Amino acid sequence: MLYKKIFYLLAVTFFSEMVWAAEDLYYAVDDQGLNNSQFFIISPDLSVNHLGSVRKGADIEGLDVDPLDGKIYVSSGDDTDNPGYLYWVDPTNGFPVRIGAIKTDEHHFKEVDGLSFRPSDYTLWGWAQGEGLLTY
Repeated sequence: MLYKKIFYLLAVTFFSEMVWAAEDLYYAVDDQGLNNSQFFIISPDLSVNHLGSVRKGADIEGLDVDPLDGKIYVSSGDDTDNPGYLYWVDPTNGFPVRIGAIKTDEHHFKEVDGLSFRPSDYTLWGWAQGEGLLTY
């Protein structure tokens, strides 16, 4: 996929999305199997820690951190009860808080595989499988 990246860290852990955040931390999500998602925090010394527990059935695909307020935003794929939803993640326990469906008046995007804040104006963009780029 165009946006999806695979990172191999410490020779044992795979991440599908990894982004830098405040305080020199990186956040990552591992999309395990069909639709289980595990968030991680990666420190500057490359130590890796789970952020909360595995979120069964969440199918988190996209992840980015808002450069203005440090909030973690994620999007879901289509292998969940809430396909194509936007969430923010509690940085203390990894709990995804649902914001809402990613849609226009006419169309609900059901597989949003990537998120990214544009550095020039901090607009949140997404990549919807089979649809292309979209903005929020």
